[in-house]
Amino acid sequence: MLVRAIAKDRNDNFQFIIRKKEREKFSNIAVGDVLLFRVNHEVFMKKVHADFLLTLPKRLGFMNNKEFSFDVIKHIKPVEALKRPSYFKNTNLVDIKYFIPRKTAFGSKIYVVDWKDCLYVWYPVGGGVKLVCMKRYCNAEEFFEIVGFLWGDGSTKNVRSLRFTNSEPSTLIEVVNFFNKIGIVRNIWKAQIIWSGPNKPSRSIENNCKNFWKENLNLPRKNIVSVLWSEAKNSDFPFGSARLFIDNATLFEIFVNCALNWVKNNIDNLNQNVTSCLLRGIAAAEAGPQLRNNFSLRRVEFSFNPESNESELYTRLLNKINIATSKPDLNRNKFNVDGWNNFSKLYSIDVFKLHENKHKLFMKGFSNHRYTKFNQKEVISQQ
Repeated sequence: MLVRAIAKDRNDNFQFIIRKKEREKFSNIAVGDVLLFRVNHEVFMKKVHADFLLTLPKRLGFMNNKEFSFDVIKHIKPVEALKRPSYFKNTNLVDIKYFIPRKTAFGSKIYVVDWKDCLYVWYPVGGGVKLVCMKRYCNAEEFFEIVGFLWGDGSTKNVRSLRFTNSEPSTLIEVVNFFNKIGIVRNIWKAQIIWSGPNKPSRSIENNCKNFWKENLNLPRKNIVSVLWSEAKNSDFPFGSARLFIDNATLFEIFVNCALNWVKNNIDNLNQNVTSCLLRGIAAAEAGPQLRNNFSLRRVEFSFNPESNESELYTRLLNKINIATSKPDLNRNKFNVDGWNNFSKLYSIDVFKLHENKHKLFMKGFSNHRYTKFNQKEVISQQ
């Protein structure tokens, strides 16, 4: 539905009023309603202010006091824009709308408009945050793997952006690919490289790091924004670790303040499939296989933040699929998973699926374990 209006230049934005004649095109439009509309091939979501006034950014370049048209995609009442599914469905698909909170951590209402198979998410702060568009439904396994990885290697405090940090490209590629599938395109991701070593990295090292992560993450070179130095005795990772991030508070609200917190608060109610997915994400971030003489699997170590209850929560997740853990070592901030029976259960859920190097090491150690070999012989002898 095309609606005509006159743009008024107001220094930091354009304002326009939906005139009475144009309001007749709507079904019962009122102040406070939410409009999803398109202007100059760009989609916006706005609330209707007093006197039926709306605002648009200066970048649209309207002529002052000149008429323009905008295409209304959907008009809904605010109560509809604040509705969410009432309960979580354990299916192969996750309804992302369930994990969109009704308010931000600071109390701003978050509005959602469904259009076709997508969700448009926005909340009004100042002129309003940037509109986010994403698929409503996604693969449940991939969703909870990413939430698990966010739990282990994400930045969840004192930030308003979505962040993941790791030294393994395969794991961060999984993050970028997942979000790309739900409509958050890869070229809006940025990366900071954290390089560790005894001396500040040279220009050559910085360029090598940027090229490595650009190629592995398939991001534009300009999106690798910096190389930071973390002083250390050794440089264990020649290309450093990458902190992958999107400066978008809406995505932070959905994936950190809602989805991740929901998982932590509902551990005892999660089914085995969700639990396994979360553990794959956590293991990519916080666990590592330890081999005896670089041959046979000796243990799998899980690290945890001693200033949180991660140790307890990780243990509860493992216990839910009948994997026992050692007592936490508070000096090293680690606990172990020991014994072939536990290793076998980790193998059955493909625990290091998201981390290529850890997966190879675990599979090597597990296949060389004497009980794995013994059980293989038993199976062969019974055939």
